[in-house]
Amino acid sequence: MKKINILFYFSLLLSCLYCQAPDTNTLPEDSLFIDQVAIKEKNPTTASLLSFAIPGGGQFYNESYIKMGIVLLADTYFVSTANYHEEKRQKNKKKMNNATFEQESQYYKSQMNYHFEKRQSSYWWIGISTFLSITDAYVDAHLYNFDVKKNEIELRFSASNLTLSYKF
Repeated sequence: MKKINILFYFSLLLSCLYCQAPDTNTLPEDSLFIDQVAIKEKNPTTASLLSFAIPGGGQFYNESYIKMGIVLLADTYFVSTANYHEEKRQKNKKKMNNATFEQESQYYKSQMNYHFEKRQSSYWWIGISTFLSITDAYVDAHLYNFDVKKNEIELRFSASNLTLSYKF
């Protein structure tokens, strides 16, 4: 359990170091200029890779801090639940091997199988939450400047025509 906590704290530290604020004296290549104001673009691939490598890393990169907290809490819960059930499974396995009566052995075997199933279920939930985190980070990176970009496109309806204009 201590190793898992150290891994999560180390991952959080790495995500904080990786996502530091850039130097304001130089503009990055991926900046977008709208009305002479530089707007930072987010790279969806980077967000996805961070989210895969570090729980909540992609959400931190996209500046979605509430989502990052939710992902961290969910992953921590599922990993700790899997660890708990694995420990219980190991204890029941030892008790089953040391049992003197057949009924006692069968009881510990059923408990061992129960904790095995719960551990496997936790592994599935870890995978599902990781997949959802990666997908969310990818979509959020694509939609990072949506409020600014939506002002570039304008659709007008009039009595006789339809006009679509795009500002460069």
